[in-house]
Amino acid sequence: GARYVESAIPGEMSHVLEIMTIDHASDIAQQTPYTETTQETATLHFGNQLQFNGMTYDDSVCVMNTGLHDQKLCIGKTHDHCLSIYSKNIKRYLNLFHNICGAMVWISTTPVRNP
Repeated sequence: GARYVESAIPGEMSHVLEIMTIDHASDIAQQTPYTETTQETATLHFGNQLQFNGMTYDDSVCVMNTGLHDQKLCIGKTHDHCLSIYSKNIKRYLNLFHNICGAMVWISTTPVRNP
C-alpha cells in the first residue's frame, strides 16, 4: 500500500493517509501469528498505525470497498447463496473496522472483470 504523512509542525503528525488494497471481504492471503484473515491483519495494522502516530479512533476515517471478488469465487452456486455469503463477509469486515474507524465511507462496489 501507499503511505502519505503530512505534518504542520516538525515531529508532529497532523495527517496520515494510508492506502491498503483489499480485494475480498474475507480471505486468508495475509495472516500473522495474531490474525487469521487479511481483514484482521489490515485492522491490526491500521490500529497500530493510529497508536504509533499518536492518533485515536476519533482521528480516523476509513474509505472502503472490496469489489465483488468474493462472488467471483462462488462459481457453481446459486446467486442467492453467493449473495448471502458475500453479505455475511461484508458485515464481518465492517464490524472489524468499526472498532478502529471513527467514520467509515463505503464507496461503490465495482464489478469483477473477466480475465
